Amino acid sequence: MLYNHIYRPTLKLKYFLLFIIITALGLFFFYSQAKSKANKQTIITEEISQGIPDDFLAFYNQFHEDTTFQLAHINFPLKGIKAIEDIGGGEDYLYARNEWIIHRPFDDMGGTFSRSFEEFAGMIVETMIANDGQFRSVRRWAKLGDEWNLIFYQPMGMY
Repeated sequence: MLYNHIYRPTLKLKYFLLFIIITALGLFFFYSQAKSKANKQTIITEEISQGIPDDFLAFYNQFHEDTTFQLAHINFPLKGIKAIEDIGGGEDYLYARNEWIIHRPFDDMGGTFSRSFEEFAGMIVETMIANDGQFRSVRRWAKLGDEWNLIFYQPMGMY
């Protein structure tokens, strides 16, 4: 009887082992996701950095990570074009601070969109386009004083 009590796993021990296994699997999953995200960020860094000023890359990453920073680095009222599906779409438009929708990092939607950057006359033009060419979005960035700012926005649409 004593033998069974000492060597037979108790219910608490079974739950403890189950907890350890689930925790280990969770940590493994979290680590693999973080590593994948870090690799994706490295790819983005290499993609953007070719021919683009060094200080723009740090600005660009912070622009998408910090909403306060983002709003402080948009030249409101922001010149742009209204999306075609909106009333009066496809026409010149001035975006106001109170209607701005915070921009998040670029997502290629499983490879269906691509992005390019071009430097032209002190300005950086970012174009995001569907691989079939039907939809595109454009953002223009320029230095105002010593800081980069978003100076033009054309939302994703058919243009």
